[in-house]
Amino acid sequence: MNPNRRAGDGARRESHGSFRPPSMARLVWWLGLGALAFLAPVVLGGCWPYTLFPDYRFQTPTPFEGSRLFDPYSGATGRWWKANFHAHAYAWRGMTNGHQSAREVRRFYRHLGYDIACVSNYQSIDTGDPGDSDVIPVYEHGYNLHKIHELVIGAKRVTWLDFPLDQSLSDRQYVLDRLDQDGGIVALAHPWLRNGYPTRTLRYLTGYSLMEVARRGVVGADRWDAALSAGHLSWIIADDDEHDLARPGDTGVSWTMIQAPTKHRSDVIAALRAGHTYGVVGHHGVSDVGLREVTLRHDTLVVRTDPGATSFRFIGQNGELRREVRDSMEARYVVRSTDPYVRVEIVTPHTRMLLNPIIRYDGSALVRRTAKPMEPQEREDRALLAAGVIPVLGLLGFLGIPKGRRLEGRGTDRADDRCP
Repeated sequence: MNPNRRAGDGARRESHGSFRPPSMARLVWWLGLGALAFLAPVVLGGCWPYTLFPDYRFQTPTPFEGSRLFDPYSGATGRWWKANFHAHAYAWRGMTNGHQSAREVRRFYRHLGYDIACVSNYQSIDTGDPGDSDVIPVYEHGYNLHKIHELVIGAKRVTWLDFPLDQSLSDRQYVLDRLDQDGGIVALAHPWLRNGYPTRTLRYLTGYSLMEVARRGVVGADRWDAALSAGHLSWIIADDDEHDLARPGDTGVSWTMIQAPTKHRSDVIAALRAGHTYGVVGHHGVSDVGLREVTLRHDTLVVRTDPGATSFRFIGQNGELRREVRDSMEARYVVRSTDPYVRVEIVTPHTRMLLNPIIRYDGSALVRRTAKPMEPQEREDRALLAAGVIPVLGLLGFLGIPKGRRLEGRGTDRADDRCP
């Protein structure tokens, strides 16, 4: 017997040969590895748009100007049609919180007396039932944290590009440009929700033609006035943004009235582009009064309704009240030379109607502002962000995996050093 051999060596060698890390350490190791495997595609997928697309130069906000006044209701023909462009049906295996089928949604709105009932599921175009030529293809674009969403009306295809985390002014502009290039009419959806489109951004953004000023009974006219005051023209739409037909307050509370010869797709889209619309907030799809006249007579704006209106409010630059007429069927306002635009709100005991603005222009054509992408060498910050993503992921992996314990011993004992 070797006198130098100490008691317990055999037991220690035997334990080395069957060594495994404690169960808690193994759990932490696997959790770290799993977290890294999950975070890598999520972080890369969330960050890649920020590394590739341009920053923009924006024009200085400038109010509408010119010696002439543009009336969007002038030249409109046909009757008024009631429409809802923003509603959700069951889609994406229920992940988007729609509860009924698209057919049930359309049937429900037609039962309420709507002439145009659209389904605008997230990232999915509803084409209606076979043979239904009056269905207008619409979808809601956006899958980001701040509910920065857009409706694309008359859409031909879905644009999947988005910035899922926070969005800069340039990020928002790039998405709007991409949507506008796809051929549909772009509308900013619920711009106040989660402050998706802050008023400061609307002083600069371009590339959209419509704004959802009223949604589910809530009016966000401050966003509209911010854009109009900066010289960015958009026409109004109002919608329910319905997700469940059985939920009180989701349906028949906000809608768009459109003046067009027919409710065929081409006529409706042409009327939307021309501004032959107004928005209504009411109940069960019913308005207290009807709009009878909107006329610009030289520099005097004349608005007339059925009996029942309690207030006509003429609103101008920066959302300031220019004049209010109470308890009348008709109201007039002489547009001042200092008014870049004037819009009208009509209030009744149970209804609020919002009309499109009369704006100043040079008499030739309406000018829509544009934003210019910067040159590649001016976008070094994007490259710096891209260069930082991979090191961060590597650091997460390094910190998340515990080091294996070094074992004492020789010979076959070293094989156990490879155990995690």
